[in-house]
Amino acid sequence: MGGGPGRFPGLLHADSELSYTSSRHRFAESSLATQVRRSISEEFPVQPRIIIADDHPVVLHGIRIVLERHQMDVAGAAADGAGLLQLLVQQPCHAVLTDLSMPGPGPDGPELLAELRQRHPDLPVVVLTGARHPGLLDGLLRDGVHGLVDKSADFAELPQALHAAMAGQVFVSDQLRRHLQAAICCFPTHRPLCRHANWKCCSC
Repeated sequence: MGGGPGRFPGLLHADSELSYTSSRHRFAESSLATQVRRSISEEFPVQPRIIIADDHPVVLHGIRIVLERHQMDVAGAAADGAGLLQLLVQQPCHAVLTDLSMPGPGPDGPELLAELRQRHPDLPVVVLTGARHPGLLDGLLRDGVHGLVDKSADFAELPQALHAAMAGQVFVSDQLRRHLQAAICCFPTHRPLCRHANWKCCSC
């Protein structure tokens, strides 16, 4: 499916942000991404502080490496909902990157996001998820999530999503955006309408 930023006002997604050079394994950032990064650097003269949460230590380690390579300071890491909420009491941060599903102590899934929204209403939250159900994805956007990053996507999307969230934008990975668009085509009378995007299926 096609569609750039103009088709989805207020929404950033992977294919409008980055072009992947497979021979060198590097991402070339577009001018839009550069503008977002510049606005973040002006607002945060020091490195943005990010708190991350995932129940897999290897994933946490990989996320930390990627974010630090993109000049972000990982202020703390948690392995469950209870740990994330406690960490936010102890450590100030500019944004949170969290897995959607983290079995363990404390709230999980949408309940965790609701708790984050209640306790920290102005804190940008980016969700890392393997979920594909359009209703769930749309519900997360309606509830105030600033970013949805597909677990199967390249980790290089993570700093892009966080930069967008801190700049007041909403980032959705390309594959997740396609699932939302497909739902509109299949159920035109039950269209998901997130708060930041006028969802249109360009093949309809």
